[in-house]
Amino acid sequence: MPVSNRIKYGAIVEQIVCEKPHIVCLCGSTKYSHAFRVAAQEETLKLYCVFSIGVNLRENPEILSGKTEHEKMLQKNELVRVHYHKILLADEVLILNIHGIIGEDTQNEIDFAISVGKPVRYLVPLGAVTPSRYLQTSLQDEIAAWASVHLPHEADSLVKLQEELDELALSPADPNEIGDLIIGLMHHASKHGINALAAAADKFEIVKTRQYKMQPDGTCRHC
Repeated sequence: MPVSNRIKYGAIVEQIVCEKPHIVCLCGSTKYSHAFRVAAQEETLKLYCVFSIGVNLRENPEILSGKTEHEKMLQKNELVRVHYHKILLADEVLILNIHGIIGEDTQNEIDFAISVGKPVRYLVPLGAVTPSRYLQTSLQDEIAAWASVHLPHEADSLVKLQEELDELALSPADPNEIGDLIIGLMHHASKHGINALAAAADKFEIVKTRQYKMQPDGTCRHC
């Protein structure tokens, strides 16, 4: 290594040793992975050292594929343990309470942080609106915005949904009909304040625990 580079590197190392950065650990629901990415960037630009989620099982379910339920539980518990160590090492915990929501797992992280004396900061103060930069515009959001303009007087989204389902039954392999049905489902979910993909992900976790048997009519039903 050239002398000039060694001097420059030595100065950087000396600065690193002498100046420990503020460490912040991000906590919240992995449903909002976009919020984690935005928060990590913003906290890093403050020159903070950021601990975040290293693995998102919602987005990467293949990580648990092929494992028994016991193995899945052990894997999840180990990942939780690692994240709690991040809280322990951090100087501060930032709660990404998108829409002001704090689930059970996040509350457990808050309780642990407080029990070990870590300051807890909240992204969204009580009663405040979540900054839009933390919210990822999704297909469902676009559908809801379109429907508010083009279907403002629609009485019942289920009627339209049934129409789309009937059309799909006539052309089960038509991608356009499949697309129409998905659009209808997302529109219906939006009218009831439900994130369709998050609801599907949560329901799928339940489905995976069930046993299914073939019925005389050719369908599969859970026991």
